[in-house]
Amino acid sequence: MGNSFGCSASGERLVSAARDGDLIEAKMLLDCNPCLAKYSTFGGLNSPLHFAAAKGHNEIVVLLLENGADVNSRNYCGQTALMQACRYGHWEVVQTLLLFRCNVTRADYLSGRTALHFAAVSGHARCIRLVVADFVPSAPYDAIHAQTDGDGGDGTNVKNKYDQSALCKFVNKAADAGITALHMAALNGYFDCVQLLLDLHANVSAVTFHYGTSMDLIGAGSTPLHYAACGGNLKCCQILLARGACRMTLNCNGWLPVDVARMWGRHWLEPLLAPNSDSIVPIFPSSNYLSLPLLSVLNIARECGLQSSTTSSDDTDVCAVCLERACSVAAEEHKPQHTHIRAPSDNMWKKTRQSCLENSGTWISLFFGIQWVMPRRVFDLLHCWQGHFGWHQSIEIWKAIPPCLMWCIWIRRNARSFEGCEWNLLELKGLFMKSLLEWMTASGMSCFSSLSNLIYFCNLRS
Repeated sequence: MGNSFGCSASGERLVSAARDGDLIEAKMLLDCNPCLAKYSTFGGLNSPLHFAAAKGHNEIVVLLLENGADVNSRNYCGQTALMQACRYGHWEVVQTLLLFRCNVTRADYLSGRTALHFAAVSGHARCIRLVVADFVPSAPYDAIHAQTDGDGGDGTNVKNKYDQSALCKFVNKAADAGITALHMAALNGYFDCVQLLLDLHANVSAVTFHYGTSMDLIGAGSTPLHYAACGGNLKCCQILLARGACRMTLNCNGWLPVDVARMWGRHWLEPLLAPNSDSIVPIFPSSNYLSLPLLSVLNIARECGLQSSTTSSDDTDVCAVCLERACSVAAEEHKPQHTHIRAPSDNMWKKTRQSCLENSGTWISLFFGIQWVMPRRVFDLLHCWQGHFGWHQSIEIWKAIPPCLMWCIWIRRNARSFEGCEWNLLELKGLFMKSLLEWMTASGMSCFSSLSNLIYFCNLRS
């Protein structure tokens, strides 16, 4: 995702509006150019949707989605807007994204965390409940378990068992080093999240792995009870034990949960976690969040006139260069199906014209002694440049200036998108002049010993 070339000033204004919650500014920009909804920042590839979701600006999120923003777009870390909303607990935004059928099972590139992990690590139980809405039927908790536990053999409960299997797979999905959402909620002491995850069939016996990039100070092979002992929340330990967690489980360091509690100074947990403990573990009721009929509400909203945005699959993302799925743009170190560079279209030109208006026209006027403003269309650019400046004695050089300028902007765009290289305006000027000199030398049309000679020769004031 991003612009065809150059940095779009209008796109950056939309990003600022989305981040600051300026709904009027966002509406004005999208009315002028709805394609800005698909804009993404250079390097980070964060879209306006990412910023609006992270800040909790729900009205702007709706506006962007209605104007064609990809609800499943990723930034450079592979994080979606849903992950950002869950991370900061903006449940209204999570609800909106679900209405537009976002993909809740996607994991980021860095640690393999899903939106469920982001919600659990920050203790946002409402977001957890919303994320699993499509997996949990809108029925009382007791009725759900009565149906799934009893099977008369007539096949009536096949769908319920399939839904439960999908729910278990999603809730117990392991991130980097085997850490599940239950591990994260238990470590940080979020009882409501632990209770809800356990009601959603989170595995109390899940253990962490030896391998992974995350630093695990507790040790591989640790269960959620080990993590709860480290966190120090008494109720989290109690509900884990009530749901089947074992006090006698050793991790790879040979530590019991009670050993972890001692090491981290959680002495109030020792009577409960001791192997021979006779402490009475209370019985906890089901989470109140399960009583919400979210699936029915979402289905009604989706079916009654709400337009969902076009979503992309897990394997097919929008190209970061040309905003198309079947991309035809050549770019170094990019996807292999990119075989050629197409001529820049007027729509692509409009996206970069504003920034070039502020940058390129200014410094070209300083180099060549002209006052020039970029036209609105590529055709107009080539026509006005050819017709107005072509009668100069260095006509061949003047003809090469527009394609050289567009080529340099394109190189700058690829460098920022795929290599993370940030170029300042001075470096771009140097690239343009160096490229123009090399083009003229290679073509044999003109030969100059230095850049200063080229500038002097082309300057209209000379």
